[in-house]
Amino acid sequence: MNNTFQILMRQATELTQAGSLNEATAVIQRTLRDAGDSAPDGENAESSPLVLEDCVFEVDAPAPA
Repeated sequence: MNNTFQILMRQATELTQAGSLNEATAVIQRTLRDAGDSAPDGENAESSPLVLEDCVFEVDAPAPA
């Protein structure tokens, strides 16, 4: 995991802890999107899985409106 990724995820964690969930979500989405843009040569970023060592992400379905 590169240093920039770690810094941005730490920022997202701090935003979450401060209750700024929209901002934290934006940081996470931007971080993951940018990580996908750096796919190895010859690979399509959309078809390449993003592999993060020692990380577990759980996504809950949005609550009904």
